[in-house]
Amino acid sequence: MIIQEEFIIPPDILDGLEKGLYNRFGGVIRWATGPNKGAIVCMLEPISSNNMNSQQVLEEAAANAATSTVTQPDSNTDSSVNHILAVIVIVFAILCIIGIAYLVYRFVQRSKFKKNMSIYIDAISKGALTVEIIDNLMNSVKRVKTIQIDSKDFIKILVIIRDYTINIAEKNNIEIENISKDNIVSLPEYLSIQRELLQTA
Repeated sequence: MIIQEEFIIPPDILDGLEKGLYNRFGGVIRWATGPNKGAIVCMLEPISSNNMNSQQVLEEAAANAATSTVTQPDSNTDSSVNHILAVIVIVFAILCIIGIAYLVYRFVQRSKFKKNMSIYIDAISKGALTVEIIDNLMNSVKRVKTIQIDSKDFIKILVIIRDYTINIAEKNNIEIENISKDNIVSLPEYLSIQRELLQTA
């Protein structure tokens, strides 16, 4: 009777044998195809009959192979992705807050400008203009920065302010340069001249 030695065949090797990738020669596994055909893949471990039978060995080998091939999720990668997403959300939220704050600031400053302009127009119509009223309007102009100079309504206001500047200069016998009824300069220039006239008068 020929006694044949039994070997432990891992699941991946068994799968390769079934697919024809490997050939088995006793306890030697060789490549059956490809550029490495005939090369040794591995040596199988013989089964010891002292402690367990072949079925137990095969079950243990299968269990070990299954345990070793389970891929654990990369927690570090997930953590990095979550961190990047959190940073993007925070940056976006900050930009939104800054944008809203800027719009609110512009609205407030334009409202102050309109209010100070209304007070100014009312003062010059009553002949009650003061340095404080001029300063408040000048500060509003600086904060607003951009004014619709091409607006027809604003041009009319500038004409009124120009004429008022010329009138108070004439009444106080004060000569002013670059100001005449033939041209219109910027609002800050008129306000600056009026302020000087009030302080001089």
